[in-house]
Amino acid sequence: GNMTLLFARAAWNAVRGRVLLTTCAGARGVHTKHADLADAKDNPYLEKYKARIEEVQRPVEEKKRTQERKKASVTMQPPSPQYPRPLDPTVPHLSSVMHLNLIEDKTPEEISRIWTEYHKTKDGTCAVILASTYVQLHAKATLCPHFLYALPRDEGYEFFYSQFAGHRMYFTSLIQYKLHHENTPVCLTLTHYTELQDSKGLVLMAGEIGSSGISLMDAQCLANQVQLYYTTADPERYTLLRQFNHEPQNFQYTKLVEMLQKSAAQM
Repeated sequence: GNMTLLFARAAWNAVRGRVLLTTCAGARGVHTKHADLADAKDNPYLEKYKARIEEVQRPVEEKKRTQERKKASVTMQPPSPQYPRPLDPTVPHLSSVMHLNLIEDKTPEEISRIWTEYHKTKDGTCAVILASTYVQLHAKATLCPHFLYALPRDEGYEFFYSQFAGHRMYFTSLIQYKLHHENTPVCLTLTHYTELQDSKGLVLMAGEIGSSGISLMDAQCLANQVQLYYTTADPERYTLLRQFNHEPQNFQYTKLVEMLQKSAAQM
């Protein structure tokens, strides 16, 4: 749809001049079977970025070391909780996607395969998340509904802003915000279907790429980073989440790049 994502101008101001325009590349659906995406060592999509991350990192390592010695905190104002046109958090019922009566006697493993096979023909991404993992994700997203993510580009990194509402997470590019402001189009929507959370111990996720266009690999990497920040016990990542939402004066956007490089180094 044409739903817009609204957020504070300060998010753009914090990274002004450091974001690059992305291009769209269509492909068939990328899928994952499990919530274990949070383990960077087993993450095939972050692994595909490893070479690009290292390539971007090498020429700036010396500059980075110099900057580290005199780095100051980048002040960011928290996104306003009062939006002129709030995002609609309503998620369609899972029955609008699949026939629930046909999976009543299916095991979680069988449902996972059905969900994965269904999305192989779709232009988007999907995941099957353990109910216990989604409880962690939803709890953190309720406390920290906004965040920023970095993706490697040929000459640096592009930053994406996310907003969690209900059981959906919306993403937009900061460079697009500079161009369109409050009418910024959503480039990716992650929808979590919770109908099977109690009965099967699963939450089904579907990621829809918006008309503004990002690549399928970009979409999967953003979805994977959501799991890295919202479902792991990594204190560094949680500190960044908390600072961005509740202590913006202490938030440093450069830490996002460092965490992405750290994930690549662990592969």
